Amino acid sequence: MDYCAHHCAQTQAVGLLHKATKIYPDYSSAYINAAIAYLYLAQPDSAIANLQQAKRLYPTHPRLPELFYSAGAIYYQRHMGQQAADAWQTTLQLQPAFAPAREALDALMGRR
Repeated sequence: MDYCAHHCAQTQAVGLLHKATKIYPDYSSAYINAAIAYLYLAQPDSAIANLQQAKRLYPTHPRLPELFYSAGAIYYQRHMGQQAADAWQTTLQLQPAFAPAREALDALMGRR
């Protein structure tokens, strides 16, 4: 799948998932999947908003730590250090032993 087709598919998925959350506002998987689509679209703010909703509904969802970590990585690549740190701190709140988040946060804060 080329970039344009992939981008269009992710954008369409976001629209459908948004409709799903309007019909079923407590459907945590819709928020998780929307966050994944937003991460593919490199839109970490929208991904974080959906992750926060999923976290509110299902705070122990097994995908939350890795997805918050991925959002942090996008922020970091964009030189948005505070947002990266916030995402990685949330990752560690959810899963304190998530080593990549600890290492990234330590490196960002100059502790390495």
